[in-house]
Amino acid sequence: MQLAPSLPLVQLVSYKEKAYVPESELKDLKEYAVGIGVNYTSLTEGLCSEG
Repeated sequence: MQLAPSLPLVQLVSYKEKAYVPESELKDLKEYAVGIGVNYTSLTEGLCSEG
């Protein structure tokens, strides 16, 4: 079931350390998402200031 196929979706993720997303998981995400973003509950000042 597709709710709104024309709406671009971003997969939000939560990590306590630097994220590593395996190629196999990226392949799955590409099926439905246009990008990956950090869930707001995982944001810290240090994460936001890293370049």
